[in-house]
Amino acid sequence: MKRISLTQDEAKDAMQRLLARVRIDEQTGCHEWLGAKTDKGYGSVRVCGQTLPAHRVFFIAAKGEIPQGLCVDHLCRNRACCNISHLEIVTVRENSARGIGRAAHAIRTDTCKRGHAFTDENTYWVAGPRGGRRCRACNRASANYRRKRDNVQMRERERELWAANREAINARRRARYTVKVSLDLGGGA
Repeated sequence: MKRISLTQDEAKDAMQRLLARVRIDEQTGCHEWLGAKTDKGYGSVRVCGQTLPAHRVFFIAAKGEIPQGLCVDHLCRNRACCNISHLEIVTVRENSARGIGRAAHAIRTDTCKRGHAFTDENTYWVAGPRGGRRCRACNRASANYRRKRDNVQMRERERELWAANREAINARRRARYTVKVSLDLGGGA
């Protein structure tokens, strides 16, 4: 996550200007940002020559700097909300786990799709774009299935080759026998 270089004093100075772009929703208590928004629905403001998320500017003004490696989570799940009581500092993993997307579901799941528990002994991690945690028991079962399937296919190929080879051997034997019989018949006449 990009580091915001904004002091608490700079954020407080900007607050007076920014409060004019906030509407308070009486039912939810959210302080809805009415200014510019990102394509994902977060409020966007220009402060001290940099474009920043509005909720982060409000949080810095009220509570101070956001520690490195942490992010601001909307407890109300409203991305345009700037209410300080609806914002909380959490790790990126915790923020993802609280969401409703695919990553959140994966984080909250404690078993694989076949019901094996994700324990330290039964889990391994895969890096890359399709990475994540994997179940060792399912991986073993899949490998055994592939091994058996491949073994059956190999035996079928061996039988086919053996049958073809057997035909070639028998054809050579017939040819030799035919030559021998014709020599025997020719010599005895």
